[in-house]
Amino acid sequence: MEDIHLATAEEMSDADAGAVFAVNVFGLLNMTWNVLPVMHRQQSGHVFNVSSLGACNAGPLPGIYCATKHAIKALAETLAQETKDFGIRVTDVKPGFFCTEFLWIVPQDNGTGRFGLWVAL
Repeated sequence: MEDIHLATAEEMSDADAGAVFAVNVFGLLNMTWNVLPVMHRQQSGHVFNVSSLGACNAGPLPGIYCATKHAIKALAETLAQETKDFGIRVTDVKPGFFCTEFLWIVPQDNGTGRFGLWVAL
């Protein structure tokens, strides 16, 4: 099991924020860049990006996470316009909350007297 630290945008370290962007945004971009040439050759395809309702409704603590999901939303909207004339469709899926262990949140003292949240995955 791995923990992802969610803190206020003010308190999150560059490394933690970079890790969230690396997975959520750049991981998606790398996959997209790899499948688009195939879709162009086929003159068809459908890219499904999974963002989150957090792309539209950010709140305290998951701000960096929500920023990555907003980036995915913007990328999907842009990509849809760029590829529509090539027979490639783009859909941005924004699921809401599901009752999973992902939402198991444990407050942790981060040494500043303020509490961040650890989400167990």
